[in-house]
Amino acid sequence: MASSGACQGCNSIVQLNVGGTCYSSTLTTLTRYQDSMLSSMFSGQWKVARDDQGRCFIDRDGSLFSYVLNFLRDSTLELPSDFSQFGQLMKEAEFYQIQPLIEAIQRERKRRSNHIYLYHNTDVRQYRMEGPSADVSSFGHRRKMWHSADGEQRAEVGIDGTEPITDIIDSLASSGYVLTHTSTSTTRKVMYCEYILRRHS
Repeated sequence: MASSGACQGCNSIVQLNVGGTCYSSTLTTLTRYQDSMLSSMFSGQWKVARDDQGRCFIDRDGSLFSYVLNFLRDSTLELPSDFSQFGQLMKEAEFYQIQPLIEAIQRERKRRSNHIYLYHNTDVRQYRMEGPSADVSSFGHRRKMWHSADGEQRAEVGIDGTEPITDIIDSLASSGYVLTHTSTSTTRKVMYCEYILRRHS
């Protein structure tokens, strides 16, 4: 249902329900970009739908809205290294009409198009590699394919985890890739290793 006005009754704190996921923010954050749909919605120009708890309701992707909201907070796009939902995130940015976010997504998609991401789950002894299809497809069985922002075909492959990581990195080096980042994390006593390689221009 819709209220008779915008979300002005929420004072400085706004409770949101985006596609079933709840958030809290401020009017200052939500109206940061004056030409955006959110600014119009929360400045009194639009009627705002509410859920049965009185939260302002937006019928969009709730999980991706976290990236939108964080961008509104500090004007920085922070995405996980294995993020692959660029197409859908772009749709969200276009829906909310946040031009700086649209431009940030375009820059990040282009930046990542010359990278290979290699993940190792030591518990199941298997690697997952994502990068340009022509460079990664020969390493293992292909799981999925898509196109990057600049039209490059990319793929995700699975690789037998018994192969030494040094051999994989050396093979990628012969194709012009250089290891630029390594990190490890532990979740439920399982260690995950991440390697990022960049292709020379």
